Formats: sequence, C-alpha cells, structure tokens
Amino acid sequence: MRRQRLILKLAERSQEIIVHDVYAHGQEEFLDGIDPSTHTPLHIRLDAITEIIDPAGNKSYIPLQC
Repeated sequence: MRRQRLILKLAERSQEIIVHDVYAHGQEEFLDGIDPSTHTPLHIRLDAITEIIDPAGNKSYIPLQC
C-alpha cells in the first residue's frame, strides 16, 4: 500500500493522497501520506473515511464500520 495514490471520500470533501503508512496512536488509527498537488503532509483518521477509490485499478471500497 505504500506510495499508492488513492482518493479518499470524507464526510465533507474528497482528498487525493499518496499513502506512506498506516499507524495507531493511542486508540486511534491514521493513514499517513502527502497531498500530491501541494506536497502537504496528511494524517487522516481511518474512521473519517467513508469511501476509498483506487484510480489505478478503477476500484472503490467502502470501509466496514465496527
């Protein structure tokens, strides 16, 4: 998954990201990467993601809510 370009659908917006890592901090899990257009670091909580789109494979995933 590292260095993979994804489009994340969040509650209020869409965010393109180049993924670097997935990690946990305390009881929260995050997706770590950069915005490819601005090179800004991104740290997005996994539970904030409503849909993951893989433009390279033309696939879409909806995370399970537990």
